[in-house]
Amino acid sequence: MASINLLPKESLDKGSSAKSRQFFGVLTGFLTVVFVLIISLGAGLVFLSVQAAEELAATNAALKEDVFAIEGTEQKLILVKNRLGHIEQIVSERKTEENLGKQGLVIDRLPQEVELSSVMASGRESRFRLSIKSGNMMEQIFDMLGQIARDNQTLSSLVISEMTFNNIFGYVLEIEIL
Repeated sequence: MASINLLPKESLDKGSSAKSRQFFGVLTGFLTVVFVLIISLGAGLVFLSVQAAEELAATNAALKEDVFAIEGTEQKLILVKNRLGHIEQIVSERKTEENLGKQGLVIDRLPQEVELSSVMASGRESRFRLSIKSGNMMEQIFDMLGQIARDNQTLSSLVISEMTFNNIFGYVLEIEIL
């Protein structure tokens, strides 16, 4: 088929306008390719961002499940810790009772002339203070303490932690039973 041109011959491009038209055609094609590449890169970035967001959401859900699982364990640990505290308190009270019993071994054998001035008992040890008027009684007290320590296997140690003399009160002994 033949090319039919209905424009007058004067309007035909022969020179610089044909070159300009060709340049703008190439420029338009190049810009179209760049535009398509930019759109493709944008779509790729959106796709990757969506994938990363989905992964983060899955990780977040897994971490929430872990936290819920750990909360139950934490509550159980707090309960166990509370129970252990109660057990320690009961054991301490029993040891205090035992220590009072050990004190009773010594206090029951004291002569009438010896005055018991203070008593302290805790879960670990017990202490009591004796006031003794004469030095003769000191010998009897030491013999009695030695006899109690030899005869009784429940006493792990019997310690005289303090021994003082005062003109007004006489001798003062502080004894620890462990």
